[in-house]
This record gives sequence, C-alpha cells and structure tokens, in this order.
Amino acid sequence: MGVDSVPTNETSLAVAEPAAPAAPAAAKTPAKPAGKPPALVVESTPDPPVNKMRRRIVWASIAGFLTTCFLMFVRSFLPR
Repeated sequence: MGVDSVPTNETSLAVAEPAAPAAPAAAKTPAKPAGKPPALVVESTPDPPVNKMRRRIVWASIAGFLTTCFLMFVRSFLPR
C-alpha cells in the first residue's frame, strides 16, 4: 500500500465542489422578533464624591501592590 500520486475526489483538497443552484429570491416580509417590548432605560443617581475617593484609594492600593510584586520579580533576575 503506497501513496497514490494521482489525486482523487477523496484525497484532493483542491477539488472544486459543484456549485449549488442559486436560491430564488422570494419576496418575504422580514420576520418580527418575538419577545418582550424594548426595555426601559433606567437612570441611576451619580455616585457621591466619597465613593469616588474610595475607588481611587482602592485602585491606587492595587496598583502599588502589583508594582511591588513586579519589582520583587525583576529583582530576583538582576545581577548583583
């Protein structure tokens, strides 16, 4: 059982499939999506400045922690 050098329909990837006949363009009305009516937009009150300051402190703490971890990682690979 050797390798067949003549490509066949089963072995060739370049074999073109016969083109399917074009579907006739039917004049259908577009289907309306079934379901709920559009949702109402809910607006909330803006956050008080205290929460904004808390978020800023928390993100600064996270950034400081990750920076410290990165510097410890880099320090272990630097020569003395």
